[in-house]
Amino acid sequence: MRVSEIYNKLDELYPFRISDEYIKIYGGYDNSGIIIDLNNEVQKIVFSLDFSNNTVEKAIFEKADLIITHHPAIYNPIKSLSKNQITGGNIIKAIQNNISVISMHLNCDFARGGIDQTLAKLFNPKNIKILQPIEQDTGYGRICEIEENSLEHLALLVKQEIMSDKIITYGKNEKIRRIAVFCGGGFEGEFFDKIKADLIISSDFRHHLIAEALERKISVMDITHYGAENYSFKKIYRETKDFLNIDSIYFEDKNLL
Repeated sequence: MRVSEIYNKLDELYPFRISDEYIKIYGGYDNSGIIIDLNNEVQKIVFSLDFSNNTVEKAIFEKADLIITHHPAIYNPIKSLSKNQITGGNIIKAIQNNISVISMHLNCDFARGGIDQTLAKLFNPKNIKILQPIEQDTGYGRICEIEENSLEHLALLVKQEIMSDKIITYGKNEKIRRIAVFCGGGFEGEFFDKIKADLIISSDFRHHLIAEALERKISVMDITHYGAENYSFKKIYRETKDFLNIDSIYFEDKNLL
């Protein structure tokens, strides 16, 4: 199966149009899709959250023909390539070793069964609603009800599931019944008046957002960006590799967990 054929199969699971639709409605930027296409026959795939040097080295070691990432291998426009650059060096190394790259970013974040929804389902939620809907069952931000629990217990659950101790909580350890989950670092202040939650769970919180949440009597759980999305992307990998029916492995960067 060639890269373009794999892209079409991935599009069936996590339609790339979702990224374009979200940007059209809510703004923002993305670069999902085929990033490097060497038109090679793909016999082995490495899935990884990031397109890093460690990921490329793993693909070379495994003799893989394709890397599928969540975060775009090229995000901002690049004017030149150099081995001395981080992104440029990784791109050059991948091409020199006949490795193509596909990235599934916002489409994978917002799709039914995608990263945002998978993270929310960790809490066994009820009555899930999407804050920024795109199509049926797709969009950003999951707001849901959960069985009443303490902030301390919920933090322990997350640590066990994503296998990382790098979690920070703010607020009172009191009864949590309604949570708002935002994968990645996309939570903004404009959401406060729409969520009416006891707890916000996301990554990369800015100080002023934490301070405002606490003034509103809302607790905050700050999960590392890598830990939260790696947990969900691994589940996506397990389903996708069976659908593609191609020898695949998952690369997890322990330095970032």
